[in-house]
Amino acid sequence: MKTFVSVVLIILSALLCLAQEPEKQGATQQIQIAEILDRKGWKVPGVTGARIIQHARWTTEGLEGIFADTLKPVSPNTSVLLLTTVRDKPGAIEVRQQQIEVTEILRFSMNGRTFAYRITAIPQSIDSRGKRTSLGSEERLAFYDVDGTGKFTVMQDAGDFGPFVPMIPGWVKKPPLPPNEKDKREKHK
Repeated sequence: MKTFVSVVLIILSALLCLAQEPEKQGATQQIQIAEILDRKGWKVPGVTGARIIQHARWTTEGLEGIFADTLKPVSPNTSVLLLTTVRDKPGAIEVRQQQIEVTEILRFSMNGRTFAYRITAIPQSIDSRGKRTSLGSEERLAFYDVDGTGKFTVMQDAGDFGPFVPMIPGWVKKPPLPPNEKDKREKHK
């Protein structure tokens, strides 16, 4: 938890420094948050215990060799940490644990290696009696394993409606080693 808080504080510090630059120049500029990094790995909402309901090729924008599994979450009601800019305060960042209902999970793989998840979720509020109420919009988030460690360390906004084209890390494009080569490498470790 301390590491997680440290990561968030480092991100906020860097973003706030960037946010102060326009004031020095006398201009107002909106900060764009492209991705949020958690070196320990994000817990992808809804994935734990989810089951596969469909397996298919993902050919959006001419992609080849990509497969997407549609997963059904066991517990769709969960939460996710979000960082967003504040509309009325240029340069300000809001950090919040947002309650959500996961409505769709896609797991992306290539060469038998999972490299990304995309979730679609409806933000929710919880009243004093614990009742959840949908806030009437959708969020699409992507989580990436950028280095092949099995940790999904990068979270990005996956955009609004329309086709989703996952970022494909270099490690996943390499063909898998034949079983006998894997055995040789294991012996030399």
